[in-house]
Amino acid sequence: MSTIYRIFAIGSVFVVGCANVIQAKTTVFTEETGIIRHQPGQGWTTMGANWDKLDEVVNLGGIYDRPGWSTLEPQEGVYDWRKLDFLLSLAKKHRVPLSFRIMCACSNSHDGYVTPKWVFDKGAKDDTYTVWQKNRKGKVEATVQHTPQFDDPIFMESHFRFLKALAERYDGNPWIAGLDLGSYGHWGEWHCHGLPPCTNRYVAPGCKPGKYVPAKVYPLEIRKQYVDAYLNNFKKSTIVFMSDDAECLKYAIGDGEGSRVGFRRDGCGNPWHFTQWIGTGKYKDVTKMADVWKYKPIWLESYGSGASLKKNNNNLDFTFNWMLTNHVTILNTCPFTPLELKDDVESREYMKRIDLYAGARFVPLKARVEEIDGKTAVGIAFVNRGVARLHLPYEAVWEMRDQSGKVLASRVSASDPQTWMPGNFKFRDDLPFTLKPGTSLYLRLRHIPGCFRDFKFAAKEIDADGALHVSSN
Repeated sequence: MSTIYRIFAIGSVFVVGCANVIQAKTTVFTEETGIIRHQPGQGWTTMGANWDKLDEVVNLGGIYDRPGWSTLEPQEGVYDWRKLDFLLSLAKKHRVPLSFRIMCACSNSHDGYVTPKWVFDKGAKDDTYTVWQKNRKGKVEATVQHTPQFDDPIFMESHFRFLKALAERYDGNPWIAGLDLGSYGHWGEWHCHGLPPCTNRYVAPGCKPGKYVPAKVYPLEIRKQYVDAYLNNFKKSTIVFMSDDAECLKYAIGDGEGSRVGFRRDGCGNPWHFTQWIGTGKYKDVTKMADVWKYKPIWLESYGSGASLKKNNNNLDFTFNWMLTNHVTILNTCPFTPLELKDDVESREYMKRIDLYAGARFVPLKARVEEIDGKTAVGIAFVNRGVARLHLPYEAVWEMRDQSGKVLASRVSASDPQTWMPGNFKFRDDLPFTLKPGTSLYLRLRHIPGCFRDFKFAAKEIDADGALHVSSN
């Protein structure tokens, strides 16, 4: 064969060089427009025990929960990790990641202690208030809730020591997508509304609440210590910060390149919350907030259940579009409960947008394969129709397979899937093998630690595991 100079285009993919071209093939792919189920780490996440029922309604890609500190350290220095280990077992069963938040205060506690009782017995100060709620047997009764004073030195020292132990056990666990930077405030949400002295919402049945009292706000330097306790202990796992505290969000993001944290928003669906966001109100000074999604995941949650949002005439159409515009990676199914709207055709269509476009959605467009001097050159063009990048550690792997599916040769691509941003992109690889007669070339997205299922391409030309059939010889 004669030596030729070559230049070929694949959409916007160009390869230029000088070589003996033996054969060349171009493949145009057919886009899959339907839902791709169980893509790890994106779509919807659920409290583990509800997986089966919710999976019939929305597309699940993760497990999520909020254990209280008292559950994990019932006695000082005595840790009980069974709750988190059980959640990990559910994640492994479904081959999707776990994420979680630690709480120190929660008005829904049945015994009143989300911070362990031994912390207060040591001398940590608490604020108490009474909640009238149904117990586990369904009977309404009064529960005295013990809320820590978040600037108390005994509480802070004890809790930060617990976070160190938590990190020593779970930081970098490949089954964990990340954890909320929780601990502080009501439900670990970084606000103290509904906590002493703002307790008017919790009254005996039949009584009217008194005059609203503003929530307690602790000094910024105290709140920063909670941020540091997470960032200094969790060096490997992704940290996602609650966005209610704009001052600490700015601090947590950091001044360097990129962002130290992702963020979570728990008020989606409340019109007031939509007016308090990137570039407005208290967030005007958080100048890097709009770019966090490029570096870390965005986890969202609704303001209320699906039924309550419909009842209050909140616009689900606007709400779900807002989530996608803000580059949501995964949406929690609590308190939004899709089961309540499973027979509502219009609502199901809104929820479907999260199924389809939350996170990344890699659509292959066209590929060009050339056999050259005993090697294979591949150029391929894609579009990411999702609203975010792939945040979990995956790698793109080229495989030559025989007709039985056996892998005869493989090579990891030089292109990192975590850099495949929304919109069009392309890359090229030179492979150290040629396709033998009766073999095919595939491209797969493989989880580097090997825990999760392959990430599926949105194309008709995929195998059962989602690998893309690029060419055959």
